[in-house]
Amino acid sequence: MVISEDIVKGKATEYMINKYKEQQNYFSIIKRDLWPLVRAVIPLFPTEIVGIDMIAKVGRCNG
Repeated sequence: MVISEDIVKGKATEYMINKYKEQQNYFSIIKRDLWPLVRAVIPLFPTEIVGIDMIAKVGRCNG
């Protein structure tokens, strides 16, 4: 799950900002080496993805 840039631009803690930077670094490696294998990029949700309703929500996201 990908941390949104909007989250980091808002009231993000230092931990969240560092996690975002770390994730962006890994994401560039994934894009370079593994992109044909990627099936979806899903944004980070505030709760766990559990149950049919949350799976449907993930299916509707454009992330």
